[in-house]
Amino acid sequence: MKRLIEIILCSTLILCLAGCGSSVPAVESSETSIVAQTTGTSESESESTVVTETEASTENVTGSSTLVVYFSATGTTKGKAEYIAEITGADLYEITAAVPYTDEDRDWTDSDSRCSIEQNDPSARPEISSEAVSLDDYTTVYIGYPIWFGQEPRIMDTFVESCDFEGITVIPFCTSGSSGIGQSAQNLASNAGSGNWLEGKRFAGDASEEEIKEWVDSIMVEMVLTINGTEVPVIWEDNDSVKELARIADNGLTIEMSMYGGFEQVGPIGQSVTSNDEQTTTVPGDIMLYSGDQIVIFYGSNTWAYTSLGKIDLPEQEITDLLSNGDVKISIAVR
Repeated sequence: MKRLIEIILCSTLILCLAGCGSSVPAVESSETSIVAQTTGTSESESESTVVTETEASTENVTGSSTLVVYFSATGTTKGKAEYIAEITGADLYEITAAVPYTDEDRDWTDSDSRCSIEQNDPSARPEISSEAVSLDDYTTVYIGYPIWFGQEPRIMDTFVESCDFEGITVIPFCTSGSSGIGQSAQNLASNAGSGNWLEGKRFAGDASEEEIKEWVDSIMVEMVLTINGTEVPVIWEDNDSVKELARIADNGLTIEMSMYGGFEQVGPIGQSVTSNDEQTTTVPGDIMLYSGDQIVIFYGSNTWAYTSLGKIDLPEQEITDLLSNGDVKISIAVR
């Protein structure tokens, strides 16, 4: 009988502990989602956009010098922004509205709708709910948005007025069903009051990835080469290899070079780059891609299969002085 009572008491205790354990709340991960229902006049997408705390971070955790900022009511601009970030290696930041936009808000046929009122009032500044982002570590910022009533959404004006774009190249892009980019990019540049704003680009909702990539590749950037800390003028080729190298160098690229053969300095890029090798006889100053993943800079001549990247625009003696006196360190950056 005593043994039976002990068994009953133990069973009761186990059940009590199990009940207590089930009442403890689960610990949420650091990727807790903030769901904002957002819709856009000129976009044709699903109505829910998920923004994570990680995406809304104020810190530049990747070390990238490029940021893609976007406001996407229904997902069309979001898709374009994500692809631009993918091909440029950029960080991504989403602007979300404190008060989400509904279909009724965006009804352009209703003069009393929220967007009709906002878009007809240049001073309207809808509140942003996403965490503020620091631009301190970025040199290039893409800014994307839908076209609403032929203009940028007023929430974009809220954003640009809250940021300091000094020393930053800003590249606007927008999506719409039929409207062009109009004065929206100029409006944003004027409201921002700082930054080097480039000409913007409008994409249709069904714009292909190829079209977006062609536009990104066409954007003029200045790629700078330094040798042992000395900046040298370079005439870069206009080819896919240089464009890929520029994307790699956007985060800063430093290469330890080694003298070889009494006519060149050679060093590893760290990853493969598109190549189109041709049998070439080099001259001093030539910058070549070798074996798809190495840069060669010549202070003499050699004949081999290379892909041309550019040429140092200096007299031959200066090139020889820079490259023929031991191993060098080169840096390539985009500004």
